[in-house]
Amino acid sequence: VRSPRMTTYLPTGNHEEPENKELASATADLDAADRIAPKQADDRFTLARLYQNADRMERALVQYDFWISNHPDDSKMARALNGRCWVRASMGQDLAAALSDCNAALRRSDNSSPVAVSILNDRGFVRLRLGDYDKAIADFDASLKLAPNSAWPLFGRGVAEVRKKKAAQGEADISQAKMLSTTVAGEFQRRAIEP
Repeated sequence: VRSPRMTTYLPTGNHEEPENKELASATADLDAADRIAPKQADDRFTLARLYQNADRMERALVQYDFWISNHPDDSKMARALNGRCWVRASMGQDLAAALSDCNAALRRSDNSSPVAVSILNDRGFVRLRLGDYDKAIADFDASLKLAPNSAWPLFGRGVAEVRKKKAAQGEADISQAKMLSTTVAGEFQRRAIEP
């Protein structure tokens, strides 16, 4: 399952760190592939996911746009729409379009699949950013029914609950999420989301 909650991000601070040199090299390789690939190429889907995993969200968005506009009937469309939803949500930009992408992705997916779990998590995150806490909680609840004990939806639900003035419930979810994942709080914080 493609999930930012499962991705290990490389540090982006000191450019002398070996990880950053590797990331810069990998990004240069992706940029080279981007320059030579036809706009309609199926490879754009792979480039989008690789840019996303490298935390190059603006570049990932461009690749998703190319791929989605050129592959309307492809079996990967639900994952592509979900990816574009996540990229927009992660950047905190064009959230109405992000929500539309997540909704379209969910309509195209099997509601009990790992892809559906990712879509529900991402849509919950979009709704959290939009301040629609009840719907965010509903998405995180639906995700947890499919994948119990997942840190991302627990943390997201906890934040939404705290913001709804349900501090005890929210803190319990956040605490449980942190026990499941040592990185989940940092992943939300990187995206400017805190209780």
